[in-house]
Amino acid sequence: MPPSAPTEEHSPRSAIFQVWSLISGHRWQYGLATIALFCATAFEFLIPLIGSATIDYVLLNSAERSNPLLGRLIEWMGGPAFVGANLWVPALAMFLFAIVSGLFSYFQKRFAALASDSICKRLKDQLYDHIQRLSNRYIDQAQTGDLVQRCTSDIETMRLFLAAHVVEIGRAAILLIVVTPIMLALNAWLTLASLALVPVIVGFGFVFFKRVKSIFKEVDEAEGRLTTVVQENITGIRVVRAFGRHDYEIDKFAKPNREYRDTNIRLIRLMSNFWAPSDMLNLTQIGIALVVGSYMAIQGLTSVGTLFAFLALLNLVLWPVRMIGRILMDLGKTVVALNRINEIFAEPLETQNDATKFAPPSPLSGAIEFRAVSFSHSKDQPTVEDISFTL
Repeated sequence: MPPSAPTEEHSPRSAIFQVWSLISGHRWQYGLATIALFCATAFEFLIPLIGSATIDYVLLNSAERSNPLLGRLIEWMGGPAFVGANLWVPALAMFLFAIVSGLFSYFQKRFAALASDSICKRLKDQLYDHIQRLSNRYIDQAQTGDLVQRCTSDIETMRLFLAAHVVEIGRAAILLIVVTPIMLALNAWLTLASLALVPVIVGFGFVFFKRVKSIFKEVDEAEGRLTTVVQENITGIRVVRAFGRHDYEIDKFAKPNREYRDTNIRLIRLMSNFWAPSDMLNLTQIGIALVVGSYMAIQGLTSVGTLFAFLALLNLVLWPVRMIGRILMDLGKTVVALNRINEIFAEPLETQNDATKFAPPSPLSGAIEFRAVSFSHSKDQPTVEDISFTL
């Protein structure tokens, strides 16, 4: 089945619904990828907690200010005395957890890649089959390069999003759902300080969602016009050389090439306007957590190991949260590509005229005469004009 019909609604919720409809039939693969991602994230979180427990209970011997959760981890590794005499134990545990996390991350990417490639292959087959059955009117009016663009570049844009970002949405949700209770269990006030700017970072991504959709559509259309000029020139290269039209074709190529460059630069500027403030917000959030955590550690309100765990967990959380903005921007590009593809699917297929279903009488006799006949699929480009003949 082709993807759902295009929609004029521009909300992220509508865009996510379109993507959800697109992955129908492969949701089980994304489900497995999400499970693998959950396992990878869980083992990844254990690494800084082990380091934090080792600092508090072994290196600093400050168990009275540490958290019971860290105490259970150190007991699981054999107790403070055993770990103190065998520091290779927490090091080995962190190393093994990193390997297991990497394995689950591999399976997550593998399942997502298999699903995205299968979806895009199916979509290419359906799109190509649909184009073969479209009316001559549509084919004559459409730009060849734009059709090529929709069958290749637009589908590639969708593939990249489906392979990388569909599961990343689940990753960001898992991180916020899993990490927040862990951080609250370690220290509630430090948690509030460490996540204070997260809503601002997410909201920043929503602001750029609508802007990137309109600019990316212009970039896509400009690239389509550029591809059309290249395709037409290569197809008719013998005619161009025969009539010495090299300079004319070069000038003809320069305009769409310049338009594509200008619109693409606008898109790059928009992306830079997002990433620079986003980096500033992330670094500011880390700075807030470091200042507040250091003050609490000096005042005896938390331990050094707990502060170490918070900073490590915060680094794990902020990158996916920051990626929400990138996901929203790429989601906008994906929706533009999907709508451009759906515009082709929305075109009616060419149907056989009812008159051709009846066999002509045999033997045939008589004559057919055309007097000043004109015909066109579009008003701007007549196919034949003022033709007269007798058959």
